[in-house]
Amino acid sequence: MREVLVRVAGLVFAAAYAAFIVSVYARQPRTVQQLAGGVAASVGAYRVDPVNFQEGLRFFRADQFIEARAAFERADPARQDAPTQFYIAYSF
Repeated sequence: MREVLVRVAGLVFAAAYAAFIVSVYARQPRTVQQLAGGVAASVGAYRVDPVNFQEGLRFFRADQFIEARAAFERADPARQDAPTQFYIAYSF
């Protein structure tokens, strides 16, 4: 009985590890911050830095796009927040 339990636990662990590898390969994060942000976003724990986001909005509305991009990138280092990425894209 114990041998069956160990084999099942090993199979479950191997399947979970394989799922993790496939998800990392599918997302292809380029930095550790992007990897951590992706994991946090998948469980609903990812938040942008509101101070840097507001600073980015202030720069964006003042047509200071280089400064706005820098502030938005500080606010969302994992590049997971859609509104922040929208402002980054439109600041080019």
